[in-house]
Amino acid sequence: MLKNLVENQVSQKTHLAYQEEPLYVNDQSYIVELKSKYKRNQTIKFKCPKCGNESIKQLRTIKSYPFYCTTCNNNMTRPSNIEKCKMTKMMKYGDPYYCNLEKRKQTIENGIGWKSMASRAAESRKANSKNDPNHEQNIQLKRRETIIQKYGSWDNYVLQSKRKGDETRFKKYGDAHYNNQNKRHNTMLSNGGISNNKYKYCDETFDSSWELVYYVYCLENQINIVRNHTKYFLYSDTDGKTHKYFPDFYVNGKYVEIKGNQFFKDGDTTKVFDKSNWSCKLKCMTDHNVTLLTYDKLQDAFNYVADKFTNGSKKKLFRHWCKSFIIKKPTN
Repeated sequence: MLKNLVENQVSQKTHLAYQEEPLYVNDQSYIVELKSKYKRNQTIKFKCPKCGNESIKQLRTIKSYPFYCTTCNNNMTRPSNIEKCKMTKMMKYGDPYYCNLEKRKQTIENGIGWKSMASRAAESRKANSKNDPNHEQNIQLKRRETIIQKYGSWDNYVLQSKRKGDETRFKKYGDAHYNNQNKRHNTMLSNGGISNNKYKYCDETFDSSWELVYYVYCLENQINIVRNHTKYFLYSDTDGKTHKYFPDFYVNGKYVEIKGNQFFKDGDTTKVFDKSNWSCKLKCMTDHNVTLLTYDKLQDAFNYVADKFTNGSKKKLFRHWCKSFIIKKPTN
């Protein structure tokens, strides 16, 4: 009899329904019936009774009703959690504001450590990439499938991300559409440009770490690349003054220029800042069919160099690997 009971329970679980698109719930009391019909990872879409915004959750995360969106739920439970945390610290350490950050750092140093974790992750990523050339693409596809399963569609994910960004900007700056790209651009101009560092690799000098990474990436992948020193194009600025423009590289018969997004408005390569002569220079690049590579188009180069020459993330790539090629300025 016990065997039959177990088999019946297993059979009931395997026959539970699952729908890729989230189920819309108008009445929260209906959730009890849904739990008996659908699998635990079935997503539902509902309107939060507190803030009125639509939200998506899995059935397994809902214990009782009324249930709220994650933001409202965290806001309601946060004060009580803080008090509980203080009580626990008081009982355990005799101080409600005890912070074990130093102990945590020491534990990490004595144990596996963040550096070792990053190294192991990088080695695992390299091994998987060798066994499966499409490993990175499969990860991106899996990420996209997970997002679609959680939010119902990619468009919903984009809309919710944008809404959250607008709320954060409004809370922080008082403007949902605040963009500090102008401030960053002006700061860089006042400091003399993107960076005062220059890099040297294979007897070639580069004005930025991005140029260095792209050059190394092309050499490693047998892409014909030459650092341009002689070829230039003439253009006139808004005051009628003539300038020489030297593209960065000559790659497979085409000229290539590498620029950061801070030179453009909202990351759009067709829009530049009015107070600069970049519009004239950009027109010169367009007229002479110069290929413009920005941050998004350099991701393959970043990932390749990070995986091959470092054991950490792309941030560590610039912190350690690129720094080894900086041309040090003489000290007085």
